[in-house]
This record gives sequence, C-alpha cells and structure tokens, in this order.
Amino acid sequence: MYTKHTEEERLSLMKEYLLSGQTIPAFCKAHGLAANTLLSWLDRHNCTETSSITYLMKKKAQLSSKESPVNEELLKLRREKKQLEKLLEESKLRTLACETLIDLAEQTYHIRIRKNSDAK
Repeated sequence: MYTKHTEEERLSLMKEYLLSGQTIPAFCKAHGLAANTLLSWLDRHNCTETSSITYLMKKKAQLSSKESPVNEELLKLRREKKQLEKLLEESKLRTLACETLIDLAEQTYHIRIRKNSDAK
C-alpha cells in the first residue's frame, strides 16, 4: 500500500534509521517501508553516513520554521471561527427571546402582532 509521507516524516525516519544501526531491510520491515523508498530518500539528501544526522536535524528545523506562519494563520482562523460561533449563538438567543416576547404579548393582549401570511 502506497503512503505519502511529508518531508518532516521522511527526515525523521531517515534520522531514526541512521541512529538505529539496523540494516535497511530490517528497519524498513519494522516501519512498513519499502527498502527502495528509504534508499531513494537517503540518496536524495546525500545521507549515506552517520554524520548526515546533523544535516537532517538542520533540514527538519528549516521545515518547522516554514510551517510556523501556517500554524499562526491556523490559530488565527480558529479564534475567528470561535468568535463567529459565539456571535451566532447570541443571535439565536436574541431571536428566541423576541419570539417568546411576541408569543406572550399575543396571549396576554389577544392581538395578532405577527404579520398575517394570508393578507393581500
């Protein structure tokens, strides 16, 4: 089964492999990867030695810093959504209060306040 990994996941897996000391087939079997996939990632990043861990850590830090504005925008949108949901709830309560007042007024004073839908 084909699984799309993010760049951050790829870097994490490569770092884990380089630190593990396992063979590529054993590591890939334990993580559900194809050996060719891991090899292509390592080749793409020129990571064939353990000294490449520093490179991977820097690359992962760069990715995290790029995602930071995205995370800030996501938080901003979530706050705005929460505020809008609160305003919607207040509006629904206001409408319910007005409907209740109209119902009470019609019952108490025996007059029709709402517009008659049959009127011409």
